[in-house]
Amino acid sequence: PTVGLLNPYPNWESNDVTKQGAIVSLLRTRIDACDRLWGVDTGIEDLAGNARRVGPTKLIAIDLKTDK
Repeated sequence: PTVGLLNPYPNWESNDVTKQGAIVSLLRTRIDACDRLWGVDTGIEDLAGNARRVGPTKLIAIDLKTDK
């Protein structure tokens, strides 16, 4: 990996808050026995600053074997 470059997981498109269904602010992440990454997406952008809701709260699951 190149130092200094951002590599959002699983990809840029999934983290583009201008798109419906994007990952906005993932909290409480865990990996289960089936290699799935689970987390709660608050749907709130900039939690530490001028917070604003850009999407619904949702449960996210990503298969770490396929990155989908």
